[in-house]
Amino acid sequence: MIKDRQNTYATIISMTLIFLMVSLNSSADSLEFNQELSVYKWVQLESFPDIKVPIYKSQGQEGPGVLLIHGNSSSSRAFHRQIFSDLGRKYKLFFLDLPGHGLASKVSTEIEMPMLEDGNNPAGFPEYQEGVAEAISMVAHDPEVQAKIIIGWSLGGHAAIKTYGLDMLSNIEGVFVFGTAPAIKESPLDNIPFIAMNNINRLTKMPILPGIGLSFNLAPRAGAFRIDSKFSDALPINTPREYKMYPNRGYAYMRAFFDPKESVFFKVPDFILEDGFNRSDDRFRTSLAVLALELDPKDHELPNELEILRRIGSDDLTLGVAVGERDAFINQAYLHELHEKGYLQTLWKNKIHVIKDSGHALQLEQPEAFNALIEEFINDIVHK
Repeated sequence: MIKDRQNTYATIISMTLIFLMVSLNSSADSLEFNQELSVYKWVQLESFPDIKVPIYKSQGQEGPGVLLIHGNSSSSRAFHRQIFSDLGRKYKLFFLDLPGHGLASKVSTEIEMPMLEDGNNPAGFPEYQEGVAEAISMVAHDPEVQAKIIIGWSLGGHAAIKTYGLDMLSNIEGVFVFGTAPAIKESPLDNIPFIAMNNINRLTKMPILPGIGLSFNLAPRAGAFRIDSKFSDALPINTPREYKMYPNRGYAYMRAFFDPKESVFFKVPDFILEDGFNRSDDRFRTSLAVLALELDPKDHELPNELEILRRIGSDDLTLGVAVGERDAFINQAYLHELHEKGYLQTLWKNKIHVIKDSGHALQLEQPEAFNALIEEFINDIVHK
């Protein structure tokens, strides 16, 4: 009898483990998308003729042109649940791969990274710094796109705001950002834009998860840092405990795209890893870090994002803001403070939209809720 009972327990335990493994991996499996998108057309940058970016288009024909911009170390494939959805089959959605990402051109590996005058850090490639805004502007104004609405995820949201602030999006009537916390280095707000699990060091003041996506590395001497790390590098010593199990900084960064409450068995989709490790240029992240830390004196010529938010309000441009309920990067208190202190004058529906049961990549994790929100935003812009 004891043996029978043991066998029964063993069977129950085995079945439970199998059920758990299937359940824990089902959400990741449903995210897989390993095919290539069909390029609709190519655009060559005017200022950087060696850089071409692809445009992708959904099947839909209704509404104004809507341009979606992916995030750091990603590509337009991050929007496959919009491209191949009822939303994409109905509306004219356009997508681009930013310079240095996806199928877009990369700066030749034979070209050496320029250095700042102090000689301590790279200056970054202008193809990746100025080229991002130019690519967005050229695609938005392309005669076959004629975008009236811009939707930006994470870095894509920051890029959309900056491009508008540079007077390069003259036809835009609505901007929708998600997983984005518009900010400046010396913020007047009480809350910080990113979740401060851990700071890289006292100099950068950049929380660890965004930091490892921007090529920060601690230098050998105490209190210093450099910005030439790679995704394949080992994790920084102060990486939060829940991410230390991952093999390198790139995997940990991309794992943080997804709901942190997912099980430890959660598998980052292959196409996310491929886009981050193989199809995005490490030197783009380094170039971006120069801007994020304002290391280059010429950066002060760029309008800061809080000023641009004020301008968006005075221009009566509709601004939509959404965030995943459990976004591992974005501090929701900061977004709400932006609203409370008058930086979001034309905030759509007068609220920050929080998508339940999702992390940073909410368009992948909760596509039905996200797509419904975007459709409503498009319709409100059309009937404004």
